[in-house]
Amino acid sequence: MPQFRHLFSCVERSSGHSLYRTEGTLSRVDFLSESLLRVAILPDGVRLLPTLSVYPAGGMPREGRDRLSLDGFPLFSPEREGDFAFVWGEYRLSFEPVNFLMRLTKNGLPLLSDRAPMGHNLGGEYGEYARHYLAREPGERIYGLGDKSGALNKAGRRFRLDSADAMGYDAETSDPLYQHVPFYICQNGAGFVGLFYDTHAGCVFDFGKELSNYTGAYRYTKIGERALVYYILLGTLPEIVARFSSLTGGSAFLPRRALLFSGSTMTYTDAPDADRQLRAFADECGARGFACGGFYLSSGYTSIGQKRYVFHWNNEKIPNPKALAAYFRARGIELVANIKPVFLTDHPLYETIARRSWFLHLPDGTPALTPFWDGLGSWLDFTNPGAYDFWKEQVISQLLANGIAGTWNDNNEYEVLDCGVLADGFGNPYPACLEKPAFAMRMAAASLEAQQSFFGADRRQFLSSRAGAAGICRMAMVWTGDNRTEWKTLRYNHYMGLTLSLSGLYLFGHDIGGFVGLAPERELFLRWLQHGAFTPRFVIHSWNDDARATTPWFYEDLVPAVREIFAFRYRMLPYLYDAMYRAHTLHEPILRPLVYEDPAADPESDLFFVGDSLLAVCVFDQGVSELTLRLPKSGDGWYDERGAWLPGGETITLACPAQGAPHALHKGGSVFAEDAAPNPGVDEIEPVFTIYAQESGSFSRGYFFDDGETTAYLQNDCTQIAFSISCLPDCVRVRYENRGNRAIRPNVRLIDRLHRPLDLVKGDDP
Repeated sequence: MPQFRHLFSCVERSSGHSLYRTEGTLSRVDFLSESLLRVAILPDGVRLLPTLSVYPAGGMPREGRDRLSLDGFPLFSPEREGDFAFVWGEYRLSFEPVNFLMRLTKNGLPLLSDRAPMGHNLGGEYGEYARHYLAREPGERIYGLGDKSGALNKAGRRFRLDSADAMGYDAETSDPLYQHVPFYICQNGAGFVGLFYDTHAGCVFDFGKELSNYTGAYRYTKIGERALVYYILLGTLPEIVARFSSLTGGSAFLPRRALLFSGSTMTYTDAPDADRQLRAFADECGARGFACGGFYLSSGYTSIGQKRYVFHWNNEKIPNPKALAAYFRARGIELVANIKPVFLTDHPLYETIARRSWFLHLPDGTPALTPFWDGLGSWLDFTNPGAYDFWKEQVISQLLANGIAGTWNDNNEYEVLDCGVLADGFGNPYPACLEKPAFAMRMAAASLEAQQSFFGADRRQFLSSRAGAAGICRMAMVWTGDNRTEWKTLRYNHYMGLTLSLSGLYLFGHDIGGFVGLAPERELFLRWLQHGAFTPRFVIHSWNDDARATTPWFYEDLVPAVREIFAFRYRMLPYLYDAMYRAHTLHEPILRPLVYEDPAADPESDLFFVGDSLLAVCVFDQGVSELTLRLPKSGDGWYDERGAWLPGGETITLACPAQGAPHALHKGGSVFAEDAAPNPGVDEIEPVFTIYAQESGSFSRGYFFDDGETTAYLQNDCTQIAFSISCLPDCVRVRYENRGNRAIRPNVRLIDRLHRPLDLVKGDDP
């Protein structure tokens, strides 16, 4: 086989795809739509494992989806220029016959180009595994890869995608972490382009840290398997983000209680009197007026001694699990139980599972072992149908039948480093190390199926997962794992959240106050709460070094300040709930960096968007009491909490005390929904709609409300109110109509710097 010179010829062509061959390798190009392309480099004889990430339509079978499937894609036929070049709209894609070098241009400018002399590992010149080398442009920005540490712009750094249980990680530098999302967006002189490598194998992404004397500047991806399948996503930054969300199955529509405050701590369930301490927490929330929608039940409830035994109830700590769940539910709180996919060797069920060959195993069939929670255990093999069904049965019988409302899928990184460890592979075994995050995906799917089976298809489910692959948020909410209590964690968790947003994982949050380390000091605690008030997951979770549980009343004298932050969060619930619905239906992220709206914006700005029109102002540094900020450009400016107008693009200084609610600015030309119920977060939502007028012209906005729990909205049992606003010289005319079956007469108020009167008109009125 020649080195560095592989001549390809076209062996098959149709309207939407082409096949090319050289000695030992087949290449395939598929035009899935005008904005979505797929390229595959397929060495002969290599097994292509299925994907659990690509999910364009329909359900996902347990086995996964064929990585080369065309099902669910509209397909597209570009204009051809011979066998190796394609033209459509502003784009031109070409491949060189020698080494299959790709070049993609937009309006004649290079958007994506393989590095010469060879972009792919075609003959083993670059080692054993697949690689993809791309030319790197000076000053390009890189966004994505999931929950990666450090700043939002990842240019100049190198990362591994290889899920790890990274307790106490450094949010600025640690790598790898939990999620496996081999997707990034490059911004260069031609615009934006997204790249998704459809693999569950371990990866390396180098965005300019490595240099070579023999080539120009480059970035590269190394995949821990020999085949390479990747997608190219085209469009603006918002379009690419939405298209990737859609490609990977979108975002789950969780029950509304997922947005309420949830408590959690290792302290209570580790205590010998766990039942008493848990009930005391529920009582304290009610007595102090902190509306709480959930409690994450840490794994101490499963303990025997100091170890954890999934699906085992320690009845000395919790004598009656069903009674405990009922106690919480009577106070408006649902329990979400921690579950782990490793069974210790002395687990009461271990021998039964081993006899049935339901663990990941060695070539001789014996269960593979892994260190886990002060002992040795074995990973449950979710590619074994019997193990998959066993998991579902245990979730139902041990948790849901005992009143547990949801599952907290934890410690599911599957850190299998030995490639001699095998998965059943649904009867076709393979090394488990090739797709570690796929086990977390199947674990979440099995937990979700159990909940759907027990509660019924008409009820929306809540589950949480610490690890997963691209697409995990179509099933579960995620969080940034076992963070450390320190100021820089607050800042870099914020960047990690925005990175998750640009990676299609919209349903996320952080352990407010920090999980491990010293308990949060006063200022840090308040600042973390102010930031957490904007994130979808609003959870205080801790395992403090001094064993004290972090709670809203952790500092007694700060309770009034904490209560203001909670009140702010609950007033926002209608807006956040609608944002979750829009994430589900329109594939829009809930939290967004400024570059999402303005490609020229500073990617590291402390300002960020919540939804489409709310600008959040948070403090991430100790001792800061005011911020000087450059507001995003907006033709109609911004309104502060008092209704004062601020011009877009201007630099302002805001007082930002740690006491009380954070600042949130409203875009001119927007509609904001908030809850005016006497007890927000507890009572039925009473939405108030505020119109933030612009100087002239028209704009529109809709809002969605339903029962918050069921799928009845799919039969239009909901409120879908649509506003059309015309900013006229003599008034601001607001027309509304409800397209759902739940009637509503909106409570509308107007904020207008020109002080025009409000003219509210029902849509069918003359």
